[in-house]
Order: sequence, then C-alpha cells, then structure tokens
Amino acid sequence: MRVHYGDVGVVVGIENKIDSPEGEDQLKRYQEGLKKRFPGDLLALAFLTPDGVEPQSLPDECKTLAYSTVAEHIDAAISEALQPADATGVILARHYLAALRAHIMTESNPDIDAICRQLYDAHQEAWRAIRRRLPSKRDESHFYVGSKVTEHLKKLYGGSWQSVVRRDKYACVFRPAWSELGYYEADQIVGLNQAPDSPRTYPRVHFRLVADRAETDTGDRFQYRVRLKVDTAKNPKGGKALVRALKHVDSIKSKIPNRIQFTLSLKSTSKLPPLGDEPEDVPDSVVDWFSKNTAELVPVLDSVLGKK
Repeated sequence: MRVHYGDVGVVVGIENKIDSPEGEDQLKRYQEGLKKRFPGDLLALAFLTPDGVEPQSLPDECKTLAYSTVAEHIDAAISEALQPADATGVILARHYLAALRAHIMTESNPDIDAICRQLYDAHQEAWRAIRRRLPSKRDESHFYVGSKVTEHLKKLYGGSWQSVVRRDKYACVFRPAWSELGYYEADQIVGLNQAPDSPRTYPRVHFRLVADRAETDTGDRFQYRVRLKVDTAKNPKGGKALVRALKHVDSIKSKIPNRIQFTLSLKSTSKLPPLGDEPEDVPDSVVDWFSKNTAELVPVLDSVLGKK
C-alpha cells in the first residue's frame, strides 16, 4: 500500500504468515524489492502472525505485529463508529473480527493454560509421543484429496475404492482387490486412519496422489502429481501378467523399467487452484484432474487384478 503524507510517499508492506513457514531471507528480499520499486519513499514493513512471533531475520524498517493487535483496533473502531450498529460496514467489521478470533487467533485462557502446563510437566514423554503421531497439515490435505478422489472413482467405475495416507508423503488410492500382488502395512496416523473401517493395509499396486505446497513471493502455489506404484516382489507371476498388460498402454509403455518394483510418474501440474485454507477444501477441478489422469489405467488394473 502506498500513501502520501504531505509531500512524502509512504509505502507499507505487510507479510501475512498464518500456516506457511517463513522463506529464507524472505523479509529482506521483500524490503529490497519495495525499495527498488519505490525509490525515495519511506518504507514500513510488518510481519503479521497470529501470535506476534519474531521472524528469522528482522530488517530495520520491519516490525512484528500480532493479530491480537489488529483485533483490538477493529474492536475499538467498532465501539467508536459513528454509523449505526446495523450499518453494512459495522456488520462486516464484526464478522471479520469474529472470523479472526475463531480461525486465526489463539485466544489465551489462563485457567486452561495452567491445566495444560500441569499436564505437560507431569507427562512430557506422553505429550511428545502424541505430537509425533498427530497428522501434519500436509497429511490432512492428502487425507481429503484421497477421500474425495476415492468418492469420485466410485461414481465413475463402481465397486470398492479406498485410500490411506503415508505420513508426510502422499495419499494412496486403490481397490482392495488389487492386493493380489501383496500388500503393505498402512501408517496409523491418529485422527486420520483410525476409523473402524479404515484399511490397515494397502496393495502393492496403487495410485499415489501428491499435493505439494510451495511458497513464492506472490503467494502459495500447489504442485499436483499422480504416480502409479507397482511392486511384483511377492507375486512375480502375477506381476509379469500386469506388466505385460501395462505395456499395451501407449502413454506409459516406454517408461516401464525392467525391475520388480517401480513408480511411474503419470502427470504433474501447477496450473490448478490451490487447496483451501481448510484441508477439506479440495477444489472439484483438482479431484477431476486426478481422476482423469488415472482413467487410462483403471481398466487395465481391473482386468488383471480384479474388481470388487
């Protein structure tokens, strides 16, 4: 934002950090970029986070700012507003303040904080074990990507489809019947793969769906990838039959190596919209893209490994 204060131009830059990590020398690069774009102007740069955390490096013109401070100013502005309480601007400000407090700010509660400290002091090893087993934001994203693609494949092809999440890696999507070549043990991630009907194993033949978040100077960008995993080590005879069938698929036949197990990259793109702020916000176009780029192989896998 650029404004004039008398005869002086003032540029205000705000780096808003909620979930994504800080990039290396990110604030310094932003500072240098703004100085080049607005030479001669005064520069103010704010590092805005839910709790006012300090960045890795803090340039001279940069200050830390917490969302609690933003909320205090909005609250004060609402209280002192000259407009009536039902005015559109006042209502929007109230809604925005409520959203900040509900989804971004970590409101402090002294009583709950004291209980948490007591529990942590008495059970530090248990807390560490729980933290290691909880899903990351990436795991949650893969869980919802896998779940939604599975639902879509059921509509397209019928039969049974399942998905599991490999911790910090990808979502595996498959038919249970594809276990003819053997199976792997599924990761048990607390809060994701813990439902009574969640698969405890997944086939050695499956699709791997990846949603990678990359931070850029213009915002987050998602790279989506879909791969086919084939492992014939446990059933070489059945594996040879599958490989023969796959070599009749023109788009991949030249990529299939002479190994007992391999992973084929089928497609990747960064042109689709990003996942939403909440992990379950998976755009329909992303689901369609994953489904489209597995479509050619599903009939082949079903013909060799079966469909149930």
